[in-house]
Amino acid sequence: MSWASRRRRFRQRMAEHDWLEGASVVLGGVFILIAAGCVWGFVVALSSLGDAEPGISSQPSVLSGSTPGTIQATRWFGIVLFAVFALLAAAVGWFLAGDAVRRTLRRSRP
Repeated sequence: MSWASRRRRFRQRMAEHDWLEGASVVLGGVFILIAAGCVWGFVVALSSLGDAEPGISSQPSVLSGSTPGTIQATRWFGIVLFAVFALLAAAVGWFLAGDAVRRTLRRSRP
């Protein structure tokens, strides 16, 4: 394959794609990564749910002087918040990049 035919093929492929579609795929990927981070935060918050930390209310922090019930409520709030953000970010990411991902998977199948 000569250099001129490669260059022509490259230009044809670039003309086939819309730049706005490329930007939306990149932005969708960013939202998918945010969703993955939220899932990680969800798992960490869920795994620390039953931990009893007796010294958390005596150390200087936002939760200093809090009761164990307040600390548990804060943990539950974190669990719910991370779950909702993960679902929203995954939905937005799929909305932005889902068509391109499906098209790529469809093309790669034999």
